[in-house]
Formats: sequence, C-alpha cells, structure tokens
Amino acid sequence: MKTVFERSRRWDYFATWVIRAGGCTIILCVIAMLLLIAKVALPLFYAPTADLFSKFSLNNSVLAVGMDEWLENSFMFEESGKVSFWDLAQKKMKKEIKISPLPSNVHGTIQRIKTLRSNSYALLWNDGSVTIEEVCFIPEYDSQGKRHFNFSVERRAALPSASKYLPLDYAVSISEEGDVTSVFLWKGGRLTIYSQSVTSDFLGNQKTEEIHSEIKENTYEEISCLVQSSEGQLFVGTRQGTLWHWNLKDPENPVFVERTLVSDAGKAVSCLNFVLGENSITVGDSSGKMSVWSSVTATKPQALRDGKTSSLTLLHTLKGHESPLISLWPSERTRSMLSVDEKGKIHLSHLTTERELFSFQTEKPLIHVALSAQDNGLLAVDSAGECFVWRLSMPHSEITLRTLFGKVWYEGYSKPEYCWQSSASTDEFEPKLSLTPLIFGSIKATVYAMFFAAPLALMGAVYISQFASLRVKKIIKPTLEIMAAVPSVVIGFLAALWFAPFLERSLVSFFLCFALLPFFLLAFLLVWPNISELAWMKKQRKGVEWIWVIPLLLFSFMLAYHWGPWIEEHCFQSNAQQWIFDHWGIRYDQRNSILIAFALGFAVIPIIFTMAEDALSNVPSSLKAASYALGASRWQTVWRVILPSSSPGIFAGLMIGLGRAVGETMIVFMVTGNTPIMDLSPFNGMRTLSANIAVEIPEAPVDGTLYRVLFLSAVLLFLLTFTLNTGAELIRQRLRKKYARF
Repeated sequence: MKTVFERSRRWDYFATWVIRAGGCTIILCVIAMLLLIAKVALPLFYAPTADLFSKFSLNNSVLAVGMDEWLENSFMFEESGKVSFWDLAQKKMKKEIKISPLPSNVHGTIQRIKTLRSNSYALLWNDGSVTIEEVCFIPEYDSQGKRHFNFSVERRAALPSASKYLPLDYAVSISEEGDVTSVFLWKGGRLTIYSQSVTSDFLGNQKTEEIHSEIKENTYEEISCLVQSSEGQLFVGTRQGTLWHWNLKDPENPVFVERTLVSDAGKAVSCLNFVLGENSITVGDSSGKMSVWSSVTATKPQALRDGKTSSLTLLHTLKGHESPLISLWPSERTRSMLSVDEKGKIHLSHLTTERELFSFQTEKPLIHVALSAQDNGLLAVDSAGECFVWRLSMPHSEITLRTLFGKVWYEGYSKPEYCWQSSASTDEFEPKLSLTPLIFGSIKATVYAMFFAAPLALMGAVYISQFASLRVKKIIKPTLEIMAAVPSVVIGFLAALWFAPFLERSLVSFFLCFALLPFFLLAFLLVWPNISELAWMKKQRKGVEWIWVIPLLLFSFMLAYHWGPWIEEHCFQSNAQQWIFDHWGIRYDQRNSILIAFALGFAVIPIIFTMAEDALSNVPSSLKAASYALGASRWQTVWRVILPSSSPGIFAGLMIGLGRAVGETMIVFMVTGNTPIMDLSPFNGMRTLSANIAVEIPEAPVDGTLYRVLFLSAVLLFLLTFTLNTGAELIRQRLRKKYARF
C-alpha cells in the first residue's frame, strides 16, 4: 500500500513539473515572438548616422559639385568651363572635360550655375547664353565583375543670349516633353521669358519654336531670388518677405496667381527651391528661418468670394539657422532638404516630420554641397578648396512618433490629418503612415461587433442555463458551439457577397425591423402573464416559452420587409441612401460597420455564449434553492443570485470574445472595405491593424520603412490584446474574491 502511495506521489510530482515547464515554455515562446517582432520594428527609431570617409584638396575653385549614386566618383564645374571627375576613394582626378557656351565662343567662362534635377545644370555664360548640361556616369563591368565608368557631359539645350548685359538672376526649367523655359531678372525688377520648344513632323523633320515675352505685373518690391518648376510655375521671392507666383504654362501669356507674405517681420527671402514632386516650395529667409509652403484648396469665405480655388499655405516650419540662408538643395529620393547659411553651416532636414537629421560644419565655411541620388552620401567643398564626403545612413527618416500617431499636414490636404497611404502611382508621393486610423478602425470594429454579440450571447446563455428545458439545451448549446468551427473566411465571404447587397437594397426594412421587434416583444411581455394563467397554458412544460416568440419574430421580419419599400418611397424619395447623404452628409458604403457587427459578431457569439453558459450552469444549486425558499421568482433569482455569482466567468467570456474580435483578420479584411478613415458612422467602413498587415505585407520591401511599420503594427496589436487580457484577468480575480463567499 505504501509503495502504491509513493508511486502516486512521484507521478504527481512529475506531472506538476511537466505542467510548470510547459506553461513556462509557452510564456517564453510568446515573449520571444514579441521580441522578434519588436526587433524588426525597432530600427524605425534609430538615429541617422554620418561618417566622413573621404577628404581631399582641389586644384582650382569650383562653382558646383555633384556625385554618383555609388559614392565612387564626383564632378566639379570650374569657372573656365572645365568639368573634372574625381575618384573619391583614391582622391585623384580621373578625367577632365572642357565645355563652352557656343561653338563660336570656345573661351567662354561660367558666371553662375543653377541645379535642375539629377546631375542636370543650367549654366549662365559670360556672353549671356544659357546651356543645360547633364553629367553622365555610365557603368560598365569587366569579365571579373569589376565596375568601371565612362564619364561624359551631354548638352540638352542651348539658349542664345537675350541681351548684351548679364541678368541679375535667372531660372530655367525643362518639361517632360523637352520644352525649355527660362526667366531672366534684369535691373529694375524686370522679368523676361524665353521659351524654346522643338517639334517633329511625321517625316522626322524638327522645327524649333521660340517665344519671347515679358511679365507685365510690377512687383514694386526688390526681387531677391526666383525658381521655376518643370510644370511652368514661377515663384519670385522679394526682400520684403513676400512670394509672388506666376503660371507660365503658356509662356506667351503669363498668368499672375497670387502674392503671399512668407517671412516674419518682413525678413528678405534669400533662397527658394522645390520639394520632391514640385508641389511644395521651401523658403529660406535672411533670419535663417526655413519653411515649407504649398497650394491648399481655399476654404475661407473671403477667398471663395474672390474666386480663389487655392492659396499658398504654410505647412511646416523647420529648425532654422543662426545666420541668413544662401542655398537650398532638395533630395531626389525623399522629402528632405539640404540648407546652407552664410557661415557655411549645413542642415539636412526632413520636411514632413520637421526633423533635423544632420548638421555639418567645418573650420572653413562650406560653400558648395551636393546630395547623392540615393541620399546615401553628402559632398561639400569649403572656401579653402577642401572637399569632404560623408556617407549617410537614414533609411527611415520619415518616421517619428508624431507621424505615426499625431496629425500631420500633408501636401495637398486642407488641414492636418491622421492618414494612412503607403503607396501611390509615382515615387514622388509623400508617404503617410499614421497608425491612428488603424487603431481607431480596430477599436470601432470590435465595439460594433460586441454591441451585437454580447447582448445576444448573454441573454441566450441566461435563457438556456436557467429557463430552457434540458431537451432544448441539448439541441441549442451544441449547435451554437459548432458555429465556432465555421471558418472566418466563409463568414466574410457570405457577409461581403450576400448580406452586403441585401442590406444595401433593404436598408429601410433593416432599421424598421429593429423598431418593430422591440415593440412586439414588449407587447408580448405585457400580455404573457394573462396568457400563462389560462388553463391550457398551465399544461405546457416550463422552458418552452421561446416557441411562442418565434412566430412573433417572423411576423416582425415579414412586416418590416413589406413595409420598408413603401416607407422608402413616400418618406425618403425612393432612395434612403441619397436622402441620408443630402440631409446628414453621411455617405453610405456597401462595406460598412453594420456588416462587421453582424459578421464579426457571428464569429464571437459562440465563444461568449459557451463560457457564460458554463459559468451560469456551475452556480451551486443550493444557492438557487435558498433563493426560491425565500420566495424569489426565477427572474429575481437569476438577477440577484445567479448573475453575481457567475460574473467572473461571464466577464472572462466577454474578454475572450473581445480579444477574438480585436485580432480577427479575414472577416474584417473582406467586409470592412479597408478604408483607413476615422468616422464613427455605422454607414462607413474602416481598416484594422490586422487587416492592414494582410493587405500591405505582400507589397512591402523587406527591411523597408513600410515593412517595419507593419511589424510595429503587429507589436501594437500584441500589446493591445495583452493589455485587454491582463486587465480582464485582474477584474475577474477581484470579482471572484468579491463573490467567493457565495
């Protein structure tokens, strides 16, 4: 006997440690999974880095510099018209190319240089002509796979001299069709336009068309700088702190758009340049302030009365310099801007986040700068002719806590918004990666689902456990539990392809049903006490009252179905959706929150019902017997004794159902419409964190910003469910202690 007892104790001891080890292993696996996901998302918040990897001295003074995207070669424009190519690793010149304004002037010198786009420059020569040169790096690979480069400078256009005098300033642009438009600033603030376009007929014969015109509007202010976009938008900055805007799409007839004060206290506008995409413009002034402006749809009554459809609006204010700005260099890959002040200090700032990424300063002032095409390198030349090359690493510069969770004023928007838009038809778009609409969508879908599922599941559990007969319980409970085995993709499929069109056609009938059903149920409850006292009703078995409710429900459904079209025709002008939009401004989407309430609620009901019913059924029968003995009715016993005693189990069921709703993917993916908007209206859809991961992850480049933001979404989803479950467990334990005396 002793041997059997000791053997049982050994097995109990062994089973205890196996269970503990299994539980600890599960906990460790969950923690490891969270750490793995967090590890992928963590680089989003790493600080950018810059390493100086090359420094050398130049032989001659330069006017402009640039570099290739591989950070292997750089080029320098010299005043004499030479373009020298340097090897950054070996720090020596590899090739030199001489260019000239026109064949008749081989000894021309460069007066000024304006950067157009990737390695393209507009050169103003001493004879007044302007040429557009493109520096080309053509990589070639030998049999060993080693990369070599062919260097060349190709002329894209040549504009003859407009006057025997040199202009004070100029701006040049090239359209996608190759048309060139130049604007010259002369003494007295006069602005002239020269446009050159080349067309070809069906035989291939080319014809050059030239247009000369002048801007007639007098700025009556001293012009300090000007810049022109490839779409023909001319912006002129003045020393009085204003920005003048002309539309030059028709160079022969320039159209004045607006005048805007862009500088505080009338500080002079010292430099201008466009942001990536040329839809916004960065303004630098003589106080060192830098700001971003963009055309925004007019909403003010005065602007609308003046006939303005849009107006130049301040979007972002960036960290400025301590001295006046002299030049701005935009990134060709991200919405970043390189700024240089009079003391030769450089700032690299991201415009959307208003964040300073880097700041550079050397012993001598830096006067010429250039960013590589991939934003992975910065080249700068100081006043002493020293050339510095930094290797940059800023893979997720557009991510901050503000862009992830706060309102941001994006380009083209009329006000700051929470917005998610990870891609567009062009690489020049502004990424919008706010997680707030996704968190809102997850909460909204969960709340709507619980509003539908929780009352039905709890009322069903109360009836089945306390009022229904044993025969009914054996049928209904297994049936509801089997509902939990229905795949979520099937529920989403039926909701999206069958229920959504049906609801759209029968919207009035749907809401009419919700009005008639409580009315008939209330009427049934009022007459039921009288009916139940009838002699033939007393012969009926207890727990089958629900049989009398079924015809009432069917009658309510049929009445709503037949009355709905008549009410819609006479009260809503035969189109309830349009009536709602006209009177309330609410648009009805076929994929909406009503659908998610039914579809997701259908998936959650079995979980809540099963756990609540088990908790209600496990209340000791002695408590019910004591309540009945004191004269309480069945409903009083349920309300005052059964529900409080089983509240920990009921609450646990609600929380598990809530966690199921928060983490559901397929149903919300198929039913919600996946529109990342923040609107409480039941007629609109939403996008949840889980559905967003399913939608975006196939197109997200590995280790890219979108890829890591999706992993951050998974971390937030994990933390959300963990917080809900932890809070639910704490509340359940308190309820358990409170009602333990029962």
